[in-house]
Amino acid sequence: MKQNILIVEDDSALLEIMTDFFSGNHYQVTSASDGFEAIEAAKMNRFDIILLDVNLPDLSGFEVCRRMKESADVSCPVLFITARASEADKLSGYASGGYDYITKPFSLPVLNAKIKAILNRSGRETILKYGPITINQDSHCIYVNDCEIHIAPKEYELFCFLAENSGRLYSREALIIRIWGYEFEGSDRAVDDHIRKLRKALGKHADCIQTVRGSGYRFVMSEGETK
Repeated sequence: MKQNILIVEDDSALLEIMTDFFSGNHYQVTSASDGFEAIEAAKMNRFDIILLDVNLPDLSGFEVCRRMKESADVSCPVLFITARASEADKLSGYASGGYDYITKPFSLPVLNAKIKAILNRSGRETILKYGPITINQDSHCIYVNDCEIHIAPKEYELFCFLAENSGRLYSREALIIRIWGYEFEGSDRAVDDHIRKLRKALGKHADCIQTVRGSGYRFVMSEGETK
């Protein structure tokens, strides 16, 4: 069964190239060249993933993503396509509900591999395993060596996000926006407090959440623990 992909890009030449490539790689492709067309497409179809250009002629990609989430009930991953890669842009993308960024220029085969990896873990696997740690996405429970650990909902969200993006470094600000939302008025030290509680619950596996001084946090499972 083909997976449905929506490509939103105002560069007609690039849109044609991407459409041909993904159609040839067994996707069902829908294309749009502006924000309003993309929003209507999202209302009419259920997509597995959306590739969304940030710089569109009518609405910004961030605004399109927000409207899709609100009016079209879009729950699939949204990957922003952009020539800009500043931290401010990335934070705006996460705040609007985006999943990740693709920076122009990009390799289509590499992008396809990235999409396949995202689809393999997005909404299709309910049990995720990271060495001795298991996440049950249906029950929202985390187990360490088959024993459930008891953590608060935000700690669960924070751990899942870091684990699903294993190896990637996120600043406190990025995590606040991703987990608590753009309107959160508390201190970014809330992240530190939840990380401390997570580590306590994880016990001897607490070091899977690494601190990079002055930069943020990342999830890394050591090779010995993955077996």
